[in-house]
Amino acid sequence: MENEQVVGVIPNVSLKKGLFRSELFTFVVTNRRLIAAKWSKQIYKQEVDKRKREAKQEGKGKLKQLFAAAGTMLAFADRYLTMNPDEILQETMGSFAVEPSTVQKVKFKPGYFDQNNDTETLSTLLLFTTNGKLKFSFNSSNDIAVQKLLPPLLGRKL
Repeated sequence: MENEQVVGVIPNVSLKKGLFRSELFTFVVTNRRLIAAKWSKQIYKQEVDKRKREAKQEGKGKLKQLFAAAGTMLAFADRYLTMNPDEILQETMGSFAVEPSTVQKVKFKPGYFDQNNDTETLSTLLLFTTNGKLKFSFNSSNDIAVQKLLPPLLGRKL
């Protein structure tokens, strides 16, 4: 059997947890399952500190160190590309995996960005699993990644 490998990441995915509550995740798509890696303020802060330290070691000034730290959010999800899937699951309490065999139905509604009014409608992804319904939302800028990464895993068209 083929080793599990990360094939892509989809950052800033929100999981609806109640009427007024949601939690932030990164989708980590492997060749075997979909991992929802829960965002952690503590781990994010560690990444910011690491980027500042690296910039300082490279001899960059305070302003460039600040810019390096500011770019953390954009690059935060990319760190999962080199991690072991099991480590990703164990890194933060609340992370979980969705096995393709448990997915019964998928509904995807692309969002859109209206440049004229500078407004965005979020995309939604509903996964109906044997364990219940999962409702995710994310920026429409992630639509292409969702449409590319999820169908091979889930065996369904979005």
